[in-house]
Amino acid sequence: MAVMPSAEELLGELAALAVADIIGGGSAEPQMLGSLSSSVCDSSAERWALGLVFAGVQVGQVVDTLSCIVDPEQATTLLWQWAGIFEAELPPADEEEDEHGGGSEVYEVSARAALRQAVVETAGEECESKALDLARDGLIRLPTWSPADLKVMAGGELREKLAKWFMGGLTERLVRCFRSCRLLAQLRSVGTEEGEAMSLPAAVAAAAAASSALRGCVSAAVQLAEEAETLRELMPTIEGEITLPCDISRATKPAKNAQEEPQAFRAAWSGEPFLSLIASALDSAFRRTEAETPSLLIRPLWRLASARLIWQHWSTCNLQAAGPSPGLSDDFTSRTLSPLLRQSQQPPSEAGGTEWIMSALPINSRT
Repeated sequence: MAVMPSAEELLGELAALAVADIIGGGSAEPQMLGSLSSSVCDSSAERWALGLVFAGVQVGQVVDTLSCIVDPEQATTLLWQWAGIFEAELPPADEEEDEHGGGSEVYEVSARAALRQAVVETAGEECESKALDLARDGLIRLPTWSPADLKVMAGGELREKLAKWFMGGLTERLVRCFRSCRLLAQLRSVGTEEGEAMSLPAAVAAAAAASSALRGCVSAAVQLAEEAETLRELMPTIEGEITLPCDISRATKPAKNAQEEPQAFRAAWSGEPFLSLIASALDSAFRRTEAETPSLLIRPLWRLASARLIWQHWSTCNLQAAGPSPGLSDDFTSRTLSPLLRQSQQPPSEAGGTEWIMSALPINSRT
C-alpha cells in the first residue's frame, strides 16, 4: 500500500501543474511550491481553498477548449462523465503502488487509452465538422500551413487528420486536468479527520465551481483598475518601496549559492512570492478579462492587487467540499470591493489618510 502524501506535498504538486504553462517548462519545484503554500495556509480549510484555486485553473482551461466544439454547459457535463471513465481505470490513490513498483504511471496508460476512446466516441463528429475552424483559431498548431492552404485542402481526409490531432491534444490536457483533480481529492481526504474519500467526478465538479467563481471575482476586480492610489496601497512594500510581482520560477527555485548572487536571490523573494503564485495561477482568468478590457494591460499593479483581495476573500469563505456557491463573486463585490471603492472616493481628511486601506482589510501579515 502506498504512503499517502502530506497536504504540503499535494499542494506543491497542484501548484506545479497550475503554473506549468506560465513559468516556461514547469521549472518551479513542487517541493518549494508546497513549502511556500504551507507557510501561508495554517488550517485544512485554507489548504482546501488553495487546492480549489489550483485545480480550478486546470478545469477552467479544459472547459474553454471543449466549448469550442460544444456549448459550455455540455462541456462541463462531458468533463464530469469522462472523469468517471478515467477513474474507473485507476485503483484507489492509496493502492497505486503495484507489485512491480510502477506507481500511477502504469495505470495511467490504460486510463489514457479509455479516455481517448471516450473522447472520440463522444466528440469525434463535432471535432471533424469544426476541424478547419479549430485550426484557424489556433487550437490545432499547424505552423507551416496558412489559411489559404487550409481552404485549398479542406477535404474530408484533412478534416479527419485535424480532428485526430485536436483530440490527441485534448486527451493530454484532460489527463493533466484529472491528475490535478485527483490530487485535490486526496487533499480533501488528508484534510478531514475521518479521511473522507472524494471521487474524481466530485473533485472535478468542485473545481469547475471554483473556476467559475474565481473568474467572476477577477471580472469584478476590474473596478479597481482606475483607482491608482488604492492599487498602490494594496502593493507589498519593503522599506516604503513598492515591490512588483516576482518571477515564480525564481522565487520557488532560488540560486544554489545565495552568497554569489545576493541581489538575484533577494529580488526573487522580495515580491511576495505567494501572491505572485496566486496571480500566476489565475493567469488565464486575467487574460480573458484583459482581452475584454484592453486598458487593463497598462495597469501593471492591477493583477497583484486583485490577486491579494481575491485570495483574502476566498480563503475566509469556509468553502465546502462541493466548492464555492454560485454567489461567491457577488459576495466578493459587496463585502470586499464596494467598501474599498467607497472609501477610496472620500477626501483624505474624511477617510483618515491612506492607512485605512490596510487596516480595513484582513491582510495576512505572513503574505
